[in-house]
Amino acid sequence: MTPVQSTPAALPAAARLGLISSLVFAVSACGGGGGDAGNPAPLPPPPPSASAEGVYGGTSTGGPNPAFRLLILETGQYWSLYGSEVAGGLAVAGLLQGNGTSNNGSFTSSNALDFGFPTPVAGTVSANYNPVAGTVGGTVTSAGGVVSFNGGPTPGSTYNYMTAAQLSSVTGEWSVRGLSGESIALTIATNGSFTAASALGCNFTGSVAPRASGKNVFDVAFNFGPAPCILANQPASGIALAYPLDANRTQLIVAGTNAARTFGTAAFGTRTPPAAAVCTVATPNPAPAANAPQVTLTFSNGAGVSGDLVLTLDRTRAPATVDNFLAYVAAGFYTGTVIHRHSANFVLQGGGYSGPVTAAGAIPPLKPTAAPIVLEDNAGLSNQCLTVAMARTGAPNSATSQFFINLNNNTFLDRGANRGYAVFGSVTFGSPLVTAMVAAPCTVAPIASDGCLPVPNITITNAVRTR
Repeated sequence: MTPVQSTPAALPAAARLGLISSLVFAVSACGGGGGDAGNPAPLPPPPPSASAEGVYGGTSTGGPNPAFRLLILETGQYWSLYGSEVAGGLAVAGLLQGNGTSNNGSFTSSNALDFGFPTPVAGTVSANYNPVAGTVGGTVTSAGGVVSFNGGPTPGSTYNYMTAAQLSSVTGEWSVRGLSGESIALTIATNGSFTAASALGCNFTGSVAPRASGKNVFDVAFNFGPAPCILANQPASGIALAYPLDANRTQLIVAGTNAARTFGTAAFGTRTPPAAAVCTVATPNPAPAANAPQVTLTFSNGAGVSGDLVLTLDRTRAPATVDNFLAYVAAGFYTGTVIHRHSANFVLQGGGYSGPVTAAGAIPPLKPTAAPIVLEDNAGLSNQCLTVAMARTGAPNSATSQFFINLNNNTFLDRGANRGYAVFGSVTFGSPLVTAMVAAPCTVAPIASDGCLPVPNITITNAVRTR
């Protein structure tokens, strides 16, 4: 069967803007602002040294946020996230950052900045610490008042601050959340370079490198793209951790500010070891232009299958198809539509029906669409694994809104003696989500004559152009 554009008649036949809206520091099993929820990973004691260096977690009084996590580096620089314990984790409300001095059990700082406000609030820190017991307690004083805090280690930690950070622990794909709740698609290469795209439209690049101190911390450099990034075309720097939560989950935690310390924020997320890839590309397509358009599709079935797919679109080779797809994205057309067809080892198809769609119910009407477009099936793009193409009826120039993701190297869909199916992009982030979608429960239904209908429906909850 071919990926026809589904119609009742045709079926029987065939992620605060701008990171630093993207990365920061909290040693918790759950992030705020839409971050992960789960059991908090235990915190390790600081090293037995004369300084306050180490990682702490505890409680605070005198302010609206009763919990905190704190990292103090060997230089005296510190990063702390504060918020509330919710569902076994920390719901993050803000970031406190500065530089301090350790002196025989006393830690003080005169340049604390609280980034939990539109304009950072200056303050001071005065604390006592016990390097053997791994405890810390003191006050943060600002124009807003005095907040007291007390913290220490949590027994049974799997994170070891004194072990050198390993780049391999952070390489690969991450779906993280910013403090404003926006999703961010982050890919870290084996050499430490990374690319990231926020669902709010801020794209940025940078690098991650193990800290020269030999401690289990990474140094991070950010290079932000143009608006809508708050730090448009500006650099920033910070730190990151890969924090094991248990045997199967790792949390990425990153923190950063710009050089002037006028802005700082956080993002964080967890991942599990990826399942085997759905398929492997046989013959790669030509690479799109360096600044090719990208769209982030957020999916969820409300039952554990959720996340972002980033589609990179080749406007150079398929201009009419790409412009058509972007127009539907801009109009909000895809939000609420479902994956209505899973044909095993062939395609996932969607973009035509609004949910819910049930197995027992009648076939719902298609969403009204714009006029069909010309078929660009001779542009040098093949229906390879994880490419994205337009579905259509038996007529060549009939594609409207429906698209499919190739789950195999479906080269028989390319143009040959007969007209083909127009490839216009590929999945460049989120392949583990495709694997999860393929493994999701699926039932036979009339709307998917040669495959099945994922139930619960896998729904597009957001579709936004991110480049």
